[in-house]
Amino acid sequence: MDLPYYLSVRVFLRGTNMFAYCLKVTSNWYQVEVCSSKTTQWKTIGKPFFEPNVLHFKNGVFCKGAIHWLKTSSICLYFDVDNELMKSTPEPPQWKQCPSYSHEYFGRANDHLYFVVKRRLPNCTLLQMKANYSGWFVKCVIDLDRLAKNFPFMARNFDYTPEFLPHYECNVLCVAGLEGESDIDEGDVELLVSMPGKIVRFNPRTNASREIGRLPLYPYNDSVWYKDFSVNEYFETICPV
Repeated sequence: MDLPYYLSVRVFLRGTNMFAYCLKVTSNWYQVEVCSSKTTQWKTIGKPFFEPNVLHFKNGVFCKGAIHWLKTSSICLYFDVDNELMKSTPEPPQWKQCPSYSHEYFGRANDHLYFVVKRRLPNCTLLQMKANYSGWFVKCVIDLDRLAKNFPFMARNFDYTPEFLPHYECNVLCVAGLEGESDIDEGDVELLVSMPGKIVRFNPRTNASREIGRLPLYPYNDSVWYKDFSVNEYFETICPV
């Protein structure tokens, strides 16, 4: 019987010389290596590559045969596992006009790559990567005002923020396919959103929402909202755990 095998990928920062270390300057040269469980040997892929921006390797996203990482800019770097190539995606064009935003979520759903960004306005923007990786497009604008009508507690601190800069206490934890849907060709998605004391499933197209879980509220949560948790996708592994 043929046993399943797996491929491990690692990307590491090349060594920095002592002069650069004293100046607190990193080399920003990275190297990719892969290891197959068949051979148990690490293989160097290509030459070291230079990346001026900081790469966030902690939360990589596997989608369509590639591992994706988000840079400090809104550009995504990804490694094509089958072809053993490192590539990058274009930057969303509208970011040049509105540079003030925060990365809210980066992940996959329905075999598509999604990117949620938030500004200090009552909405978020959900971006989806095109199938040919030629760029991002706006999937929808997430209207947090509609969500707050059903869950007004997420606006509990509006009295302490400027009227022109409302800030809802909520975070996008995950983008997921429609619950119970067998046909995902249309690509409709829902969001899992956290807010003080609750986890909510929200459909940005229909604005329908419902509570799916509760979170404990501690005394320090009365005035400050902390996002101190994350969501991880469940999938079957090649061996029991």
